[in-house]
Amino acid sequence: MNVSHISNNHLKVLLNELLSTEELNEDLLLNLTRELRFSIFVCPGLYMEDGDFFNYPLLDLDDGTSILPVFTDENEYNNSNLITNDYEPVTYFFEQSFDFLEDETIMGIVINPDSEDFFVSKDIINLVAMSQFEVSNSLDNDNSFACDGNELKVIFDTVSNDSLIEFMHDESNAFDYDGLFNEFAKSMLNTIIINENLGENYEDIYPIEPQDIILVTEFDEDDSPWLVLMANKDSFYKKLSFQDNKSIYFAQLVNPDDLAIFALENDYEGIMLYDEEIFIPIPRSVLLEKIDSIKILCHNPRLNNSINYALR
Repeated sequence: MNVSHISNNHLKVLLNELLSTEELNEDLLLNLTRELRFSIFVCPGLYMEDGDFFNYPLLDLDDGTSILPVFTDENEYNNSNLITNDYEPVTYFFEQSFDFLEDETIMGIVINPDSEDFFVSKDIINLVAMSQFEVSNSLDNDNSFACDGNELKVIFDTVSNDSLIEFMHDESNAFDYDGLFNEFAKSMLNTIIINENLGENYEDIYPIEPQDIILVTEFDEDDSPWLVLMANKDSFYKKLSFQDNKSIYFAQLVNPDDLAIFALENDYEGIMLYDEEIFIPIPRSVLLEKIDSIKILCHNPRLNNSINYALR
């Protein structure tokens, strides 16, 4: 399995801070639970005979219990002395560890046992599990409201999000992220994707498979990656005007909560929101803090099908 995209750089920085701190205070614990909630690890796995799930190797402790070793990235996995040739690197979502809460023989997970050797107890796993209680929008997976390609194109062409634009240009709203997310709830936003195989069609509606989508990433002065979010169609075309090969860039209507979760799970620094003339950074720390309100406020079931269409 290809796990080269897994990095967890933000989590590693936090783990090093925790390991150099004598006492785990409330702020550090809160930061840890927020990062773990969206962490995706590399874990040794062994395919079972039915091929539907993996068998993960547990490390036995002196008291007869066990812990599961996981790794922040492929290099940590490859450099571990614990991995035998019987296993291969597989993706492990932190939420999979919720299953341990009912198993008295498993005490938790250990992150990077050969380097940081950071133990995550079931108490911390339980805190993360509790933080996910009843935060999902009931319409997240309800496709009965979802627009088809033609309807999405009409939205893209006609919805200008004037209230959001006005909010963005008002300097008194700087750092008012709650106000910004309330504006998101009233808006239809798009991101920019790359695909080299879509060609041209006169309707500018392009069915696309989600696995063929590459989201445009921008890098700041520290070379940290950010996802981009466009305030409307005009913002998309303004951004497109700076690209050399415009034929491979497309717009895609997107729910802000979906983009935020993607940014968190894939170790982005945050989201950069663009109007034609200005941009507003939404840092990772804000996304981690506000993700539940973003999810509840900003998910529009009309866009549940938007990931299947690229637009121009």
